[in-house]
Amino acid sequence: MSSMRSRTALAAVAAVGALGLTAVAAGSARAAAQTDSFRITQDVTGDVFTCAAPLGNLTVTQGSITMSQNMTIDGQGIFHVTGTIVPHNVTLVDASGGTYTVSGASWFGGKAVDENNPLVFTETDHFVLHSSTGGVAGKVQMVSHSSPGSTFTFDLGSCEQPQG
Repeated sequence: MSSMRSRTALAAVAAVGALGLTAVAAGSARAAAQTDSFRITQDVTGDVFTCAAPLGNLTVTQGSITMSQNMTIDGQGIFHVTGTIVPHNVTLVDASGGTYTVSGASWFGGKAVDENNPLVFTETDHFVLHSSTGGVAGKVQMVSHSSPGSTFTFDLGSCEQPQG
C-alpha cells in the first residue's frame, strides 16, 4: 500500500503515454480501439499508515498489494482507465507492539484526451484497520473526484494510507 495513490497515478500516466503513442503511430485520433491491462503484486513491508491519536502510526510487518488496471483508447482517441488495489495478508504493528490487519480496497477510474488533459478521474479508498481482537481500530475512507471545473475530496477516515 506504499504510495497507492502515486502508484496509481504513475501507472495511469505511463499507460496513457504508451497507448497514446500507439494511437499516434496509427496516424489518427480515430484509430481502432486499443486495450491493455496488467496486474502487479508488490510487497508492502515497512509501509506506514498514519493514524490520528490515540492509535498513532501503524507499520506494515508483512503482506502485499495487488494492483489491477485496465486501459482502453477508444475509436475517438479518448483514453479510459479503471483499476483496483487490494491488500493481501497485510499485518501491522503499533508503537507498543499491538498487532492489526487490513481489509478493503481502492478503486480508481477516469478518462483523458492525453496525460496532460484529463477529462474526469475518480478514486475511492476504503480500508479498515482491525485490532487483534477483530474490532475496528481505524479507517481510511476517502473519495476524490476531478473533472473540468470541479475537484473535490471527502476524507472521513481516521488514518491515511502510506505515502511515498
